[in-house]
Amino acid sequence: MAPANFGVASYLGVVYITKATQGFYVYGFLNPSHGAILGAYIVGILAASVLIFVIVNLIKLGLSKITGSKERNDWRERYEMRQRDNNLEKGKSGSSF
Repeated sequence: MAPANFGVASYLGVVYITKATQGFYVYGFLNPSHGAILGAYIVGILAASVLIFVIVNLIKLGLSKITGSKERNDWRERYEMRQRDNNLEKGKSGSSF
C-alpha cells in the first residue's frame, strides 16, 4: 500500500510543480488559498486510497475462502516442479537442492 500512497503523494507534488512552472493549478481544489479545505481534500484522497486497498484485500480474502486456496509461494512451487520435470526428462532422480 505504501508504494501506491507514495505515487499519489508524488502526483500531488507534481500539481504544485506545475503551478510553479506553468502558473496554474491542474486541479483548482488543490489551491492553497482554500485553507483547511485543502487539507481535507488531501486527507480524503489518502482515506479513499486506504479504503480501496482494504476493499480489494477483503475481496481477495473472500475469494480465497470460497475457492479454498491458500496464500503460498506459488512461484517457488512452480520452480521446484519444473526442476523435477527437467530432472526426470534427463533421467536423473532426486532434487537438485
